[in-house]
This record gives sequence, C-alpha cells and structure tokens, in this order.
Amino acid sequence: MKKLIAGLITASVLFCYPFLAVAADSMPDNQLEITQEYVTTNSDFAGQYDKDFDTSIEQDGEKWNLLQVSYTVSKETALERLKPIRHIVTYDDLYEMRVNVPKELTIIEDDNEVTVRLTNVEYTPKMITGRRHTVLSHTDYGLQVDTPNPAATMTVDYYDEQSKQTIKVELPFKELVELDGYSWRSDFSLPIKVSIYEAQFYAISDKLIPYNEKAPAIQGTEKEILLSAGLDPEKYVIDKAVWVGDPYQTGETMSRDALATGRRYAASYQAVYEGEIALPDAPGYIAAVTYEGESTIHSGKTEYTVTAKALYQRDDTAFITTVALSISIGVLILLSAVVILLVLLAKRQKRKEVPKGVEKSQP
Repeated sequence: MKKLIAGLITASVLFCYPFLAVAADSMPDNQLEITQEYVTTNSDFAGQYDKDFDTSIEQDGEKWNLLQVSYTVSKETALERLKPIRHIVTYDDLYEMRVNVPKELTIIEDDNEVTVRLTNVEYTPKMITGRRHTVLSHTDYGLQVDTPNPAATMTVDYYDEQSKQTIKVELPFKELVELDGYSWRSDFSLPIKVSIYEAQFYAISDKLIPYNEKAPAIQGTEKEILLSAGLDPEKYVIDKAVWVGDPYQTGETMSRDALATGRRYAASYQAVYEGEIALPDAPGYIAAVTYEGESTIHSGKTEYTVTAKALYQRDDTAFITTVALSISIGVLILLSAVVILLVLLAKRQKRKEVPKGVEKSQP
C-alpha cells in the first residue's frame, strides 16, 4: 500500500514537472531591444518619438509587448543663424551733397568682426549753427638786426565762403617765428650828406676829412658815421662809399650827397596771430550712409542626436494558461489518488475487525 501511495504521488509530480520547468525557463528574461536614431531640436524626446514604437509587435511568429522606451543623447550642437545687420554712419555739417566714404567697413557686432558694404547715401538739408573757425594771420618783419616787438593784437578781414559774409576779426598774438637765422647780410646802405669847406675838406661828425672828388674818403670814420646815424657798429659794417650827384649850395655852405654801403648782422622774423571766431549760420546737409551685412549668431536652439531604445517582452500569456491547467490536472489526479487510497484503507480496516470463524451472513 505504501508503495502504491508513493507511486501515485510520484506520477502526479512527474506529470506536472515538464510544465513547471518550461514556466521557469520563460520568465521575463525573454526580451528584445529595438534602436532608432533621431536628430531634433526639441528636447521632449518622449513626446515626439514614443509613438514610433508599437505597443506590441509580431516577430518570428511570437507576440512581443512594449515595456519601455529610453533615450540617450550622443551629440549636442548649438545651432547658428545669420542675423541681418544695418549699420548707419552719419556725416554732419556738410556744405554740399557730396561725401567721400569707404565702400566697406569692418565693425564689431555680437562680439564678432563683421564686414558690411555700402548700400545707400541719403542727404537731408539742415541749417548749420554754432559754426566756429580758427583764423590764422601773420606779419613779416623781413631782415632785422634787433628782435621785433609785435603788437598784442592784429585786426583782419575774414571772408566766410559759406555765408558769403566778410567778418572783421581781432586776433591775439600767438608767437614770433625766426624764419632765417642771424648772419651778415650785404644789403646795408646809408645816405650821407656832407658839408664842403673851402673845397678842401668836408665834415663828418665834427671831423674834417680831406675832400676827394672821386669818392668820399671815409676810411677810419666808419664808426662815427654809423653812430651819427644811430646805428650799432657791432651790427653794421661800412665797406665803401660813393658820391651821389654833384656838389650843391645849401645856404652859405656847399654840400654833397654820398651813399655808404656795407653789411649788417640780421635775421628775418614773422609774427603769428591766431584766434577762433564765431561764424554766421549757413545752409548745409546731413548725410546718412547705410551699410548692410550679416552676422553669424547663436539661434537659441540646440540640435540633439538621440538614440531611442525600445524594450519589448515576449507575450507568454498562453503558455502560463497551459501551465496553470497542467497544474490543476495534476492536483486533481493527486486528489483522486488520495481518495482511492482512503477507500482502500477503509475496506482493509473492516476486514481486520471480523473474528475468525465468523462468516458474513448471506442476505
């Protein structure tokens, strides 16, 4: 009997075991992965691409159900765009509709050097006010043995071409310029008038000099001649003298003119006067010069290269149902075996309880 019970239990277990083993081998490890690469500027990857993966698929005759979709960014690129540039340069206070401007400019835009090109020049009439001008004038002194002492101011007439007006201007003294430095100049001449006494002598600075009909005999008297004329002998030198004309009567005295020539130690000077003056209003123009170009800037968008991974699991619903049914059958068989066993045990027990020699009564 014990062997019978053990056999029933073993049979039931062996009947169910194949199904239990299959069920253990088909746990959720049976999965597959589908990948897809996308390029997008939208960071909501799931919102865009989850719909690309079906919730269930058929493959190799089996049904697979979607578990999840994950996304991995492999590359990010900041996108750029071209930004139009319009650069205007204004030229003010023009007296005619003409302006000399470059055809191209290099400017700084968005922290980058950008080359822009001339596209238009537009002129607008205007009255130019607050006009001022620096007027420069000078006085030339020529060769001077002494440094000149210029006047504090100089009055000049300035003609303003734009307003067509002449303006009287008083300019302050600015500087004295030495144009040509000191040196001995052979340009000195001095008229001399002498008185002839008894046709034998003539007087120069109270000094009697023998009269010479051919030329004045001035040797040794040059210094006196210069001093009598108020000239500095350190700065003037008489080299010679000649008669100028014939003797003539002056009252009771006979006179004759002479000319002394020589050198002087001199330099040339120029006195400079300069001042800023106010000018009348004048008609003019403003020029608006337009340049155009393009600058490369960040667009504010980022391009993503994304890898999507869809994880699928095989649909084992039918297999699980089969396993469950097998288990149920096995349990029923086991229960049936137990019932049969109990019945057999009960019958055997009754036989043991009947005394020997007593037979069952026949009905």
